[in-house]
Amino acid sequence: MVAATVGIPIEQAVNGVEGSIYMSSTSASDGSYNLTITFEVGTNLNTSVALVQNLVASANAQLPLAVQPQGVTVKKGLHRYP
Repeated sequence: MVAATVGIPIEQAVNGVEGSIYMSSTSASDGSYNLTITFEVGTNLNTSVALVQNLVASANAQLPLAVQPQGVTVKKGLHRYP
């Protein structure tokens, strides 16, 4: 249920954000939802985080009323692959 009510609006909002190459998401029965956006090598991640935060904020009104007061957290993570 969280994937449909929370995930879809957020994924639609951030789809195609500059420099992104793919997205993957997970949701759990405890109501948690995690979206990972992978960016091209060399992308300025500070700029990307700001873009994603703005896009997620634009989707806030489409989220369930129970989610809106809690908000959505956007974090930058750096993963290096061999």
